[in-house]
Amino acid sequence: MALIVVRHDTGRPGLYGAAAGIVAAQCGARVMHGPVRLDEVRDPDACQHVGTGPDRVASGLLHAERLTGRLVDAIATPAQIVAAAATDDVVVPLDRLLDAGTGFVTDLLRRGAAVGLRRVSAYQDGAVLMCRDDGDGTVVAHAVRDGFGRFLPETHGAGEVGRVSVVLIGRPVTHHEVYPGALAALGDAADALGIGVDVTFVDPAAADDDPCYAALPDFDGMLLPGGAAVPGARGQVRAATVALESGVPVMGQCLGMQTMVTAFARSRAGLPDATMAEIAGGAAGVHSFIPHPHYRLGTGKLSPVPDTVLGAMLVDGAACVRSNHRYVLNTRLLPGLVAAGLRVGAWNDDADVVEGIEVPSHPFYMGMQGHPELSSIPGSPHPLCVAFLRAALTRRDGRAEAENRKER
Repeated sequence: MALIVVRHDTGRPGLYGAAAGIVAAQCGARVMHGPVRLDEVRDPDACQHVGTGPDRVASGLLHAERLTGRLVDAIATPAQIVAAAATDDVVVPLDRLLDAGTGFVTDLLRRGAAVGLRRVSAYQDGAVLMCRDDGDGTVVAHAVRDGFGRFLPETHGAGEVGRVSVVLIGRPVTHHEVYPGALAALGDAADALGIGVDVTFVDPAAADDDPCYAALPDFDGMLLPGGAAVPGARGQVRAATVALESGVPVMGQCLGMQTMVTAFARSRAGLPDATMAEIAGGAAGVHSFIPHPHYRLGTGKLSPVPDTVLGAMLVDGAACVRSNHRYVLNTRLLPGLVAAGLRVGAWNDDADVVEGIEVPSHPFYMGMQGHPELSSIPGSPHPLCVAFLRAALTRRDGRAEAENRKER
């Protein structure tokens, strides 16, 4: 059995674990990881991945999970890692720029030296992430990073069906270097449909009168991702309102579902002052989402609602979702929301937390309270992401047909 440490100094939480995952996939090994220092003031989404452990872990470890097909475990000690390496091949990511200062690295290298530790260094060569053995300089493994931020064995082009335009309400640096899940899942769905996706980012902190919102109806689809940056929720609500009015297909993930429901409450359910308690900051009012008694972290089973479009998607592996949130839909508002046209597509297993919503009168207005993007892998995308891009294709084709009719 072997212990391999892969050094990849980027300082970016969304890349932590990627190089280790590439090496582990090549060797058929498992990835284990230690503590890292993450600046969640600068990068609120730096530590948002949900693995098998009791705590959130660095968001970039999603790459290791996608590459190896193994769920990420909890943070391990050097002693635990060395013990595991006695019976299994183990790869450990190391980023000196994220060193937590706990002595983990020094202790691991000391213990590893006694069992024949192998060191590998990773570096970026254009779109290729190369991993070389520190001893003999041979290339141990490599992968190509595509436009969705995914690390793949080789390059591959878009399919022949065509391209759709998707606006993502978020900052590029967040989704390329901090939280890779949303873009990666979008790429998996695009591959399944054989299409290309042109992604445009809109800053969620943009003011309500920013001209970016007027341009949103020009897109084929809108993605409202999850996120821990509360100020960005206001921009998402504004964008979701535009999607409701213009018919742009929109998919919400975690925070995205919360902002979608809030926008619906304001514009369709007669609650113009509705806001999320997390945004309200303790102020009284109509709160669309309220604190849950427990921090909902981990994987939970869903109870799909019969005769709903979303519920029909949530079968097999999609019948479970990873959650990472403290706020839930205020069910006291449900009667009014339902009367206005919103429909619950899924509950949690205890039927006290709304896990998914849809608006049947809209071309595609669906969101999930959990993180469906974390369950997506190449070759097996989450069905919600696939359905979203199908709706974007339909909008693209419908608009093209309308333009053709004008020219006749």
